[in-house]
Amino acid sequence: MTDVHDLAEKVTGPESFAAFIDTLRQTIRHNAEHSGPFNAEHYDLDGVLEAMPGWSTTQVERDDLGQMNPWAAVAHMLVVGHYHE
Repeated sequence: MTDVHDLAEKVTGPESFAAFIDTLRQTIRHNAEHSGPFNAEHYDLDGVLEAMPGWSTTQVERDDLGQMNPWAAVAHMLVVGHYHE
């Protein structure tokens, strides 16, 4: 399965963002079916979106989100929303 963390960093515009979203959707579905001790925290859009603001407001400077291409920054925040509380 494609690593969504790596793919998020390669997002440059609408087309690559759409491909990223498709891969993230597949990853979320896979992780929901194969959960384990190091798997994701959120398996639906509501959970992903709920996790994003708290993390992004405290980590923007540390993870250089403000310096990223905006498409890649949003992709990165979606990955974080899936994997982190």
